[in-house]
Amino acid sequence: MEYIPYFIVLANLSLFGNPISESNRIQTLEACTTLEINIQQEMDELKDTQNPEPNTSIDYLLVLSASNSYLKKLTFKNCTDLEDDYNRMQLAFQIARKIAALKANITVDELNTELLIRYGPKIVYNGSEEQDEDLKNALETSIRDYPKENFIILDLPRNEINTKGQFLSFKKDLFLENASIGIITHAYHFPRVSRMLGKGAPLYPFGTNVVKYAFLVDRQFVSPGVTDRVKDEIRKIPVYIDKGDLAKHPASDIIYLP
Repeated sequence: MEYIPYFIVLANLSLFGNPISESNRIQTLEACTTLEINIQQEMDELKDTQNPEPNTSIDYLLVLSASNSYLKKLTFKNCTDLEDDYNRMQLAFQIARKIAALKANITVDELNTELLIRYGPKIVYNGSEEQDEDLKNALETSIRDYPKENFIILDLPRNEINTKGQFLSFKKDLFLENASIGIITHAYHFPRVSRMLGKGAPLYPFGTNVVKYAFLVDRQFVSPGVTDRVKDEIRKIPVYIDKGDLAKHPASDIIYLP
């Protein structure tokens, strides 16, 4: 019988509700694969942790687009968190401004556009055509936190409007080496992304000497629809590993905690 992991039961259901009976817990664990349990544990261990502190070594912030656009428009079906893309970019602005202030040796409040252009890291974004256009429009009309001169907006392959396409785009259009980068995504997405960032991962997009940081939105796992997104990731990651798109284990050299 095929097992579809609508939830993975550990001793403590920190993401999915109250503990269930011991007999039900054992029965469900017997149906789970070790990989699915490991993915759930990775998410549980992220819960309520903090992002690493920004530092002056970071040259690029790679914002992985969500299932909606910066302007909070629905771009993919079944999206329940219309602020996900916006929140990822707001986190990028916050980090980029801190990095610029550290490099300029001033406070964040003392920054101006000229200093941000000079000292701030590049923010890289690659989404669907609609997502890219919405961000470009916002940069012209409403974004005041960070200068448009420090943005790099890339196109995704037309047949890969997904995380795989994002990594293919980085490798093709922005091949980075000898650099420090920050990856920005939602916490539920990290177990998948971390299996793409190891040097031996099938879709590893960078060259040599790349230091990798991860800055995650919603480490509390409270955003709308996040429980369903977690279940989805636990179901999908083993499939992508079998297809050869992901490494079986997360990369060990990502800095994702303080």
